[in-house]
Amino acid sequence: MCANSMSGIERDIIFESTCDCKCKSKIFIETLPNELTIRKNLPIDITKQFMGYSCETIFKEVSINKYSPTQETEIFLNTPIQPINDLSELYEEIKKAVYNTWDCTKVHILGHSSGYDSRLLSYIIKELTIEHGQDWMGKVYCVEVLGEESNFKRIMQTVGLDGIIYNEGIPAQAKHSYSFKFDTFWQKFNGIVSYPVNVFYDAYRYLSEQGMISKNNIQYYTGYGATESMDNALAQWGFAYYYKFLHHLQVQYFRQWGGEWTYPYWQWNVQKAIRGCIKWKDSKERLAKLLADQIIPWNKTIPRIDVKELKQAQYMTIDDTTLKQIERDYNRSWYGGNVPIKLTNNIGYNLWSFHYCVASLCEHLLEQGYKIKFI
Repeated sequence: MCANSMSGIERDIIFESTCDCKCKSKIFIETLPNELTIRKNLPIDITKQFMGYSCETIFKEVSINKYSPTQETEIFLNTPIQPINDLSELYEEIKKAVYNTWDCTKVHILGHSSGYDSRLLSYIIKELTIEHGQDWMGKVYCVEVLGEESNFKRIMQTVGLDGIIYNEGIPAQAKHSYSFKFDTFWQKFNGIVSYPVNVFYDAYRYLSEQGMISKNNIQYYTGYGATESMDNALAQWGFAYYYKFLHHLQVQYFRQWGGEWTYPYWQWNVQKAIRGCIKWKDSKERLAKLLADQIIPWNKTIPRIDVKELKQAQYMTIDDTTLKQIERDYNRSWYGGNVPIKLTNNIGYNLWSFHYCVASLCEHLLEQGYKIKFI
């Protein structure tokens, strides 16, 4: 049986031109008039990971929609909480979310780290395959992007799924050199962000170019959203604030490579179950870890790699060759000639990669005949 019937949180950023044409689109570049004005003194909100509540963009002529709860969100927030007595109930809702969104006519790609969110999903896929058969599962590839190779391999061997390691064997500092191609840098961002490596785009475009995956007939799965839902929304912010936060989070501006992206943790039934986890609200452990510890027999034998360890292994560092190329490309550009920047070799949310993204977009627009000035 193939199903695709559940609903969840939508990526609801909409760009709107403020000039006469009044264009609206979820695609930033589709709303740009032929004459554009760059805000030279940009609000600091739009260069941060969490973008505050500014509705401005880099161009004076384009803004984004204000956050407004959807009807489904309002219903969710106004529905009395139904407490769950055991984490296995949450697990069953996540499992239903995978099953009910799974399109078995497609090849499946699961973006997979060593973290608990993605290992729960791969474990669920394997369990569902045992229950419903190989024909239900079809072809599944798990893709590791950020440098967690050894633990990822252990998880794949244990759960019994096919794993692809992005840029396997390349030195850590050169792992993401592909991401910094100046002429295509703008393509992976729907708007401008200050994070240089788009984990929803770069690896998949590269794998497609290498002939390892096809852009057609793919359904992508990701564990994204679980961290904020399970920890921050449940224990700190509350769900009403969380949904407003998501609207302005820079990841909303990431372009996604091909196909249909599915977020099991953002399905409403899963959100309801998370909201019902009152007993675990004040736990010092991540809810996803508690869940994995309880459900997955081998979970505690394979440690999770955190960002600090990735930084120590230099997977979050740019090699000198790539950094010099970034500097050359930027300084040769029209925007770079107007806005000097100081480069650093770190991969993270930062001001220089924000400007690098703006420079790449402006160069493309100028080549297409747009006129751009500074205000």
